[in-house]
Amino acid sequence: MKWPWQRELAQSKRIRELLAAHLALPLGERWPQHVPPGALAALLADLPQGQPLQDETLELLEGWLRPGGSEYCAIGEDWDAHAQFWRTLAQRFPDQPRLLGNYADTLLMMGQIDQALEAFLTAFERDHSLISGYGGNHLELLKARGGQFWLRYRLVELEAALVSADADEDYARDLLRDILEEHRDNAAAVAEIEAKARAARPK
Repeated sequence: MKWPWQRELAQSKRIRELLAAHLALPLGERWPQHVPPGALAALLADLPQGQPLQDETLELLEGWLRPGGSEYCAIGEDWDAHAQFWRTLAQRFPDQPRLLGNYADTLLMMGQIDQALEAFLTAFERDHSLISGYGGNHLELLKARGGQFWLRYRLVELEAALVSADADEDYARDLLRDILEEHRDNAAAVAEIEAKARAARPK
């Protein structure tokens, strides 16, 4: 029987070995390198189904495939393969919204704006902490799209402000006022905002 930490190390060790083998690199060398579709297919075949994806494994995958500003180098010309990789993982592990956020960010780099924003919003709604994890490009695009895109984002912001462990009541109140002001001409949106505020406030 393996303890959980032993299973985590075994999972990430296997993924590290797979990546190094497909890229023909020593284990300690990885960044920045092009990761081809063959390596992605091997990873998908090896990653667990019906088991949790360990945090260390996710961090390892992001380190190889989303290496801190050098994603273009890792992706090369294989945009569709990389997008499909993150989409497949997001479907396989729906309890880890970061995977969906990574898929959204790849779509954004591909210029598939509306699909990217929809995926971002779904990821943010599942995990508020992801809002600040992908730079600011999506924020300007959401605001420019307006409508339900912007309203959904603002509702996530509001809920995050209200449920945060160190919630700032003044900030949350000011944010609610600003969001209501933005949507004052849309009665349905105002009702949705007020309902979200009531539901999210600590009991």
